[in-house]
Amino acid sequence: MSKFGSTLSQTANVFALYAWLIVTSSVITPLVLMATVFTEPDLQRLGLIGAACLIALWRFDRLLAHVEAREGVVITAEASPDLHKLIDKVVARTGAAAVAEVRTSLGYGIAVVQVPRPLARSKRTLVIGFELMQALDARTLAIQIQRALLANHGRIASLGWHNRHRTTLLLVADYLQTAGPERVIARVLLPFLRQHAQVMIPPLRQAVFRIDRMLAKKSGAESIARALSLAATQDHLLSEFFWPSYRRRADFEAVPTYLPHAGIRLAVQAATPQEVRRSLARALMAKSDDGAMEPTLRERLEALGEKPRFEEETRFEHSAATRLLRERYGELITRMDQAWLSENKLAWSQQHASAQAESDQPVPAEEVAEAPKTRAPRQARKPRIAVEPHSPGLDTVNEAFQRSNLHLAKGSTGDALKEAERWAAAVAASGSAGKVSN
Repeated sequence: MSKFGSTLSQTANVFALYAWLIVTSSVITPLVLMATVFTEPDLQRLGLIGAACLIALWRFDRLLAHVEAREGVVITAEASPDLHKLIDKVVARTGAAAVAEVRTSLGYGIAVVQVPRPLARSKRTLVIGFELMQALDARTLAIQIQRALLANHGRIASLGWHNRHRTTLLLVADYLQTAGPERVIARVLLPFLRQHAQVMIPPLRQAVFRIDRMLAKKSGAESIARALSLAATQDHLLSEFFWPSYRRRADFEAVPTYLPHAGIRLAVQAATPQEVRRSLARALMAKSDDGAMEPTLRERLEALGEKPRFEEETRFEHSAATRLLRERYGELITRMDQAWLSENKLAWSQQHASAQAESDQPVPAEEVAEAPKTRAPRQARKPRIAVEPHSPGLDTVNEAFQRSNLHLAKGSTGDALKEAERWAAAVAASGSAGKVSN
């Protein structure tokens, strides 16, 4: 089958899935339709069919309202004009449709979400992961926004249209898994929703390469290669260095002494060249997966005919969050940390209880006899700032770090960030990498 024929086939499939969702979105609709079988007069039958159609559309609209982008925090133009000016410039540059709302949420991703609504106006929302804004500079973030807008831009049956509706149908599938008994019939469609999402991966993967080439023509292939390298490097830096180290703190802290997003700001700034090189190397070593929506960094660079931009070329002084959010940055750190703690409080407590139970178990006598010096006491495993024993400024480093944690614990985000800056400066002055280690 040709690519055009395949696209038309999947377009028909999208409409068929929506039609079935309309019919099954509420248990009331099939019951009303069944009642028409036992109704003889034509007017009554037509009335019941009309009522069933109205109920079906109303309940379908309510279902879609539930899956619209509502997570995270809305960033208004009044509160963060610099971010909105950047987005407006990107919209004008790409020719894509403007977004009605900008949100930031937990995580590192970025996406445009536009859920169709039969009984309400569809809203186009740009959702930017807060970690992404913290980890990238403003120029690289602008390129990421361009990609997100172009990936969802297009008329009916285009790949952008399919990307929008694939996202919507996946959101519906996630919602139906936990929805109440009224949606029980609609759950029959779950395998078909996921199957459609899987079928659309190959053409949408090719669309990623096409968008990269479009951006390379406008901004230059080297610029796009730098943006791709930096985004992948920072992603691995956070996922393989920062988050594992942070989550290990649950072993010895019943509650976090500091929350993660203030730490992410510091981790990005204080990352050593070694850590950056290692993160980029791991990004380049990622295995190709035809079942993943995003091609690997290596695949995308090869498609552009470019080499990766290494850490000396990808460092920046101020993150996009610092430059674009300005005074609101501290407030958003607090809100994102509160949201993170709300989602992870139970898991943190369970990990702490498990670690404490393990530490309370007696050490087998044979283990003590065979390796008396290899088992460190529990308190010795607490992460610390990895400063060389004879490095100057050790006290300054530790004091600034402790003061920052105390301010965070009291909720004084602004003071905590100032102390974090002093900590980073002390780390640099002492010649240390500033790495949190065990």
